[in-house]
Amino acid sequence: MKAIGLNVIPLIGNTYIHIETGNRYVVLGIGKMKHSERGNWIDSVTYEREDIASPYYTRELHSFQIHFADADGIVEV
Repeated sequence: MKAIGLNVIPLIGNTYIHIETGNRYVVLGIGKMKHSERGNWIDSVTYEREDIASPYYTRELHSFQIHFADADGIVEV
């Protein structure tokens, strides 16, 4: 399974698979989060599990791009 890559912005409503766990997640939004160590604002992705009730997760966009694959093969470049 191949990560979506650094040039791809996840699409809201699309499903992505975590490469290590195989869990499926739906992207809820793209936003900003404050970096805990540097204090600057960085791009982020908010998402939730597709198959079970779960909390919302937010992670740095860069991290999402290297740890998730597109479940549907549809990506925006």
